[in-house]
Amino acid sequence: MLLRARPLSFNNQTITIGKGPNAGQTLKKTRLHVQDIGEEVAGELLSYWLDLLGEYALTDTEAGAILRQDVTVEVRLVRASSGTNGKAYLNLSGGYVYRNSAQGEMDVMVQGTGSDRA
Repeated sequence: MLLRARPLSFNNQTITIGKGPNAGQTLKKTRLHVQDIGEEVAGELLSYWLDLLGEYALTDTEAGAILRQDVTVEVRLVRASSGTNGKAYLNLSGGYVYRNSAQGEMDVMVQGTGSDRA
């Protein structure tokens, strides 16, 4: 699924995989807080936290360059969970992030092979 969004903030971290065949491996993770700007929103303010893992994670430079810019994000997984406070949450995991051109179309992929990747 493609999500038209405007990144509001981000944070980067390195996580260690705890279970499975890749247990113990480290993985770069970007949490991108995005505002949905698609036509289906109809004026409501919807925002999501989107996790970008591994090769899809952004560097600090890449993420900083797209803040407050219109982008298109590939959403690869959507899960629902309940918090300890009884609220329901959507958990989104994404793929590539594309800048939107002035015409609103997907333009250039944001991810590169920057030297500051983990």
